Amino acid sequence: ANETSLSHATALRFVAPLLAELRWRGPQLAEATLSRGSTAAAVTAGARQVREEVGALLALSMQAASPPPPGQPQPAARIGAAAAGLLRSVLAACRLEGLPRGSADAAPDAASGGNGGGGVVLLEPEDEGERASARAARVVALACVRGCVRHGRPQALLPYGEQLLRASLATAASINDPDLSNAGRACAVLLAQLPLLEAGLLVPFLALLKDLSASPSWHLRGCLLPPLKYLIYLGQFAPPSLQPPPQEAIQALLLQLLVDPQLEVREAAMPVVAGYVRLYGPHARRRLLAWADNILKKRKNGGAPLAQRHGGVLGLAALVALAPYDVPSWLPEVLERLARHAQQPQPIKAAVSRVFADFKRTHQDNWAASRKRLTPEQLEMLADAEQPPHWYA
Repeated sequence: ANETSLSHATALRFVAPLLAELRWRGPQLAEATLSRGSTAAAVTAGARQVREEVGALLALSMQAASPPPPGQPQPAARIGAAAAGLLRSVLAACRLEGLPRGSADAAPDAASGGNGGGGVVLLEPEDEGERASARAARVVALACVRGCVRHGRPQALLPYGEQLLRASLATAASINDPDLSNAGRACAVLLAQLPLLEAGLLVPFLALLKDLSASPSWHLRGCLLPPLKYLIYLGQFAPPSLQPPPQEAIQALLLQLLVDPQLEVREAAMPVVAGYVRLYGPHARRRLLAWADNILKKRKNGGAPLAQRHGGVLGLAALVALAPYDVPSWLPEVLERLARHAQQPQPIKAAVSRVFADFKRTHQDNWAASRKRLTPEQLEMLADAEQPPHWYA
């Protein structure tokens, strides 16, 4: 079996430069290679080296067909059809039917997302054999993504961008194979850097992330943040006519992740929220402050759960992170609001202490000028927040 796998991988590696050289001129070679039964079987049953070669070969075929050469649409169409057929088989073998689809209105509950155990069933099949086949197919999909990006033809991925992003995120969230998980995370980031605005895919990508945020797997919800960073940056350049407005979808998704039931997801979302506010300016800052105030005021009525109150504090922390070396006029008020929660239960107390410690550390070099922007009461509050009072009997 090992000898057969080695010979198969060698044969595919021999065909790859021929396809790269012939491009649209080699429809017969592409059809014969991609439609072979051994190639389709290697997607789920071959050695990993063979699956990597299949993915690279699939990427070369997709590049040869996109865009079709002027005056020669038929050969490119034949190559594109062969590549599309194999890619559809790969995506079907990835077994992504357990992921949420278009039903992200309800937030995941803490019980299902807290330990990550229930999410594994959704991310991968329960049967051991099916799980191995799904992982094998995901290796092919990720190799295809890397191949298209490596050769400078990411536009070839655009027709399949949403399906490949789902496969990449599901792979990234799997906790059983760290190497494959890291590869999935890297490919999700690569897909987020495609020319989405030109292809009209920014809104569908955001809708997909919104759907996946309803997963009971907190690992999957956490994996949404790396590609979301790039979509946040891209959203700045969205035309006003784009509907629904991507800025609204980005903010709603970020705030949802900021009050996620899982602590790790909330803490990972905080710096992303800070980056969002930095890019989108004072209007986004005021909206985040109003949102945090609304959540934290519910504490007086006993209405907001601990995770939501912690998210509100992290929202204020994101605002403080916007000014690491100066004290703008709006910052003292944010510090005052944070100080009110210094004696709240964990993890709120630890978050507040960490914010004030970081604030003092980053402002230390210019503290003589920074302290002039704070009132004596605010300076005393800052000292108390850094070193909470100790009570002795």
